[in-house]
Amino acid sequence: MSTRSPILHDLILGPHLTEKATRLASEHKQYVFRVRDEADKSGIRKAVETLFQVQVARVTLARMPGKTKRHGNRTGRTSGFKKAYVVLAPGQNLDLGGGTE
Repeated sequence: MSTRSPILHDLILGPHLTEKATRLASEHKQYVFRVRDEADKSGIRKAVETLFQVQVARVTLARMPGKTKRHGNRTGRTSGFKKAYVVLAPGQNLDLGGGTE
């Protein structure tokens, strides 16, 4: 098993499109992405700047724990994930195709 870091575009799994994320994007230029568990702030910053050709002002990370779910008599657990809140620099814009204008 190698210890090298993953390639930048592999750090971002995709946009996390929810009602809250859509509101944050439209009101505060803050975008939410699902990222790999080993991703760090500097790697996410570089990946977003490289993939979308924008300037990033700030990155905040959050770990979302898995939830216990029941279906009848069976119990199970959903998988947890890590997400990144990316704030763009003033004058920058990013279109993820999640909303209408």
